[in-house]
Amino acid sequence: MTTEKTALALRVLTAYNQRQHPDERDVLLLRAYCPMYPDMSPDEIACLVIQEMIDRQKGTRGNGHLIQEDGTT
Repeated sequence: MTTEKTALALRVLTAYNQRQHPDERDVLLLRAYCPMYPDMSPDEIACLVIQEMIDRQKGTRGNGHLIQEDGTT
């Protein structure tokens, strides 16, 4: 699911970058993947998803804590 979520976030950010509205289905899916951010704009949520992916690849969370294999810090 992480790959799908990242691809979704990239599609949303690409639409904004091209000064277009992202596909409404993409926005709904992004919000469904990240229900903990109901008041954030889709581009902000997409940025958080991308940052999460980068942190996972580095083995840390945004706060610098190492991520365990089960996703906990």
